[in-house]
Amino acid sequence: MPKMTGTLALLKLDDKGLLAALDKKLNNILVEGAVEWVRTVAAIIPNWSGQSRASLKPIADLVNVPIFVTTVSGAPNRQAEGQALGFARLIKQRGVYGFEWRSNVFYLAYNEANNANLVGFHLKNPGPYETQKQAEESFFRTIKPKLKSLDFGVGRHIRVVRVKNG
Repeated sequence: MPKMTGTLALLKLDDKGLLAALDKKLNNILVEGAVEWVRTVAAIIPNWSGQSRASLKPIADLVNVPIFVTTVSGAPNRQAEGQALGFARLIKQRGVYGFEWRSNVFYLAYNEANNANLVGFHLKNPGPYETQKQAEESFFRTIKPKLKSLDFGVGRHIRVVRVKNG
């Protein structure tokens, strides 16, 4: 009597290939979220001397999104100072993907949570800007659906090891 058996004995996972594929996807998702974060902050921050908005240049350059920094006619040009006062980096360590942006522009930090007109300034667009809250919402609105539909082809990284049928 003919006999046929099928055996799936050992699976070998190409964990390096799998992690590389996952790393690429997660890094791309992070960058897409950071782009929306930058766009949101840049749209909120008023532009006068260019200092506050220029402090976004390090993160904008890192994620390859253009932001436009100009100086209002008659205002001092502080774009170079602003860019020097900004800092950004991508973070990728032990399964954590993120980015960090810092600005040491005093006026931006103050107006983030305060109305400078209450302390003697005469700003057309006084704070509180609350850019971080709004930008965080943009970031997560961008990345959440991408993470939920994440597909990086696990099957491509599984190898079947044949076992002789005895």
